[in-house]
Amino acid sequence: MKDIILTTYPCGEIKRKREQVRSFLLQRSTVIKGVDLAQLSSNDLELMFELYDQVFFEGWIQRNYSGRMQFSISRKMTNSAGKTVCLRNDSSKPDSTVIEVRISQQILSNYGMVEGADMVGGIKTGSRLEALQLIFEHELIHVIEFICFGESSCKQSRFKTMADNLFGHKENYHQLPTNKQIAQQRLGLSPGSAVAFPYQDRKLEGILCSIRKRASVMVSDKNGRYCDKEGQRYSKYLVPLQLLEAPRK
Repeated sequence: MKDIILTTYPCGEIKRKREQVRSFLLQRSTVIKGVDLAQLSSNDLELMFELYDQVFFEGWIQRNYSGRMQFSISRKMTNSAGKTVCLRNDSSKPDSTVIEVRISQQILSNYGMVEGADMVGGIKTGSRLEALQLIFEHELIHVIEFICFGESSCKQSRFKTMADNLFGHKENYHQLPTNKQIAQQRLGLSPGSAVAFPYQDRKLEGILCSIRKRASVMVSDKNGRYCDKEGQRYSKYLVPLQLLEAPRK
C-alpha cells in the first residue's frame, strides 16, 4: 500500500476484512468471549489497532508513524462513542508524538437498549462488537490524518472521503443511544421532569436537571447550596437512571 490517502476498497472487500478482524480478535483476545462484549480492556483496543493495521493497511501505520499509540476505555464520555487526541511534546521530534484513542464504555454498554438505535457511520450493526469496530474505524481515520497532516476533523470532506473509501462509512456520527435518549424513550423522562428516587431509608422527589452518566436531580432543601431566581434552595443528587421513577400523585 503506497498511499493510504488514495486507497479505496470495494464494499464486499470491506465487509470481508471487517469480519476477518473480528474473527482474529475473538481468537486472540484473552478478555473478549463473544460479540456481546461482556468485558473489554484497553489491551483489546491495542490488539484491534494492530489487526486493522495489518488487514486493512498492510502495516502502513507501523511503517509511517514513529510516535506512541495509547488506548483507553473512558467512563466519562457519555455522548461521544470515541475520541482521538494527538499530543506533541516536541514538534521537531516525530517520535515524541502520542496519539490516544478513547472509547466510551457507557455508549457501548447502552447498545441495544433503544430499538433501532444501532447505526454507526451510516451502517446498521448487528452486535455490540460490530458497533465497536465501526466506532474504532472512525477513530482510525483521525489517526491517519494526524500522521499525514498533523490535524484532523471529521467535519471536513477529506475525512469523509477516506472514511468512505477505506471503511464504507456514509456518515461521520453514530446513532447509538445515550443515557439521555434512554431516559426519554424508555422512562419518558427529560430535563424538567418531576422524578422520585430512593435515598437511604426514604424516598426523595425533585426535578430532573440533566442526564449524563447519572441523572442530576435538584431536591428542595431549605439548607441546600443551590438557589434559583425565586430564592428557593435545593440540594443536588446524582442518581443512577434505573433508580428514577415518577413521583406519586
